[in-house]
Amino acid sequence: MFPKNSIIIPTLNQAKFIEETIHSVLDQNYPNLELIVLDDASTDGTLEILQKYDDSLTWISEPDKGQVDAINKGLRMVTGDVVGYLNSDDLYTATTLMTVSKYFSDHPEAKIETGKCINIDQNGVETRSLIKFYKNFWLTFGIDKCLMVLDYVSQPSTFWRTELIHSIGFFDGQFHNAMYSDYWLRVTKQHMLKFINQYYLNFAYTLHRLQALILKHNTMANFKLHLVMPPCCS
Repeated sequence: MFPKNSIIIPTLNQAKFIEETIHSVLDQNYPNLELIVLDDASTDGTLEILQKYDDSLTWISEPDKGQVDAINKGLRMVTGDVVGYLNSDDLYTATTLMTVSKYFSDHPEAKIETGKCINIDQNGVETRSLIKFYKNFWLTFGIDKCLMVLDYVSQPSTFWRTELIHSIGFFDGQFHNAMYSDYWLRVTKQHMLKFINQYYLNFAYTLHRLQALILKHNTMANFKLHLVMPPCCS
């Protein structure tokens, strides 16, 4: 019995990459899959690409209030047992969904799991290997031990049971680029985040992504300050 996997892909003007991202999900031939694409009214040909896959995925193209809004919209739509979300320029490795599902099937007590990732450039060539080493090294030390200090959990290679949507809630838009760390911290207050020592993801470093990572770094600094400062000082 294969648990139903629901994968959410938020996108905005990523026509150059999104078709390969879609294929990285569909080409796994996972037998119980729900793929949902939330497009923020792209104008670069993304819509025409999505229309080619009407029989294989569900998509919506309409203006939203940013990435958090799109992801939460997708979380409200999912009907599967396990959920994950993939950026529209990232790629799952060939056996990701089968590995994820096998772990959840073999460990019914597990609520959320994460795997390793490889960083690639827009040509698919591995890059930033020190970042890969840093993240994968810290993953082996226990997910919940250093989350406040170290941002090493890769969001696209993390999957959780949909029941957590009801108990933990949705991503918090006030943290924007720190929304993942906020969510992982909320999860690990109640559940152990399991580390799977396999590569789940090829993480793309495009110019757009690098700009977003700079913004995320600045947001994370403010987020950590928000966590440790008393209300009278924040």
